[in-house]
Amino acid sequence: MHLLSQAYRLMDHERCHLVIVGDGPAYGELQQELADLGVTFTGYLRGEALATAYASADIFAFPSYTETFGQVVLEAMASGLPVAGLLSEGVCDLVTDGWTGFLFDVNGVSEEKQVAGYQEQLTRLVNNHDVRSTMGQFAYMKSQQYSWHEAMKCILQGYDEVGRSTRTVLAAS
Repeated sequence: MHLLSQAYRLMDHERCHLVIVGDGPAYGELQQELADLGVTFTGYLRGEALATAYASADIFAFPSYTETFGQVVLEAMASGLPVAGLLSEGVCDLVTDGWTGFLFDVNGVSEEKQVAGYQEQLTRLVNNHDVRSTMGQFAYMKSQQYSWHEAMKCILQGYDEVGRSTRTVLAAS
């Protein structure tokens, strides 16, 4: 979240407003870090309140490189939001760079360049309504490919492949 707060600091606050949804260990630190910028902190939301937060947004910023699946990314995409994320496991399985959002590769990049690159990615979405709208539509369409039925089908298919490739081991004494 430090990356997001630093990138947001560099943005034109006349054109965008940051809303942080959720709660966690960095919540208090983020509130202090962003207190002078008028950022809205909702705390933990669920149900209709969470759906309203997604529906009220134009972009979903997700600067995590440790998330393994990114359920919130899929929820945002299902709400028609383009994702400004990082090129990382899990997120890159959901977001198609340049189509459903932007993925910034922070590997081997200095902190200064990470902040500038992420800020550029966010600004590009903020300043270009057509790109934001098109990516949001593609994000929604891609999110529809994911379902519990499809997830279970993939798991069973994986088990079947492992079962077919397993050789019988014989022991002799």
